[in-house]
Amino acid sequence: MAISDDPGFDPETAIALAKTVDDVCERLYIDGEAQDLRKAVAARIIDIARSGERDPVRIRNKIMQEVDSDVA
Repeated sequence: MAISDDPGFDPETAIALAKTVDDVCERLYIDGEAQDLRKAVAARIIDIARSGERDPVRIRNKIMQEVDSDVA
């Protein structure tokens, strides 16, 4: 499901979350060819947003912290 298709997000939030997906993927060197990884990033971003966090920077930072802790 695309973020823009999720009825829980208004259009402005959906755009911000989609940009967050792009930002996180760029920082993690996930290119457009890795659709499964992009979908996983999007799903995690949606989960975080559904829990109440809507700030793109905080969402991005949370994802990056999760990745760092998984790698360490």
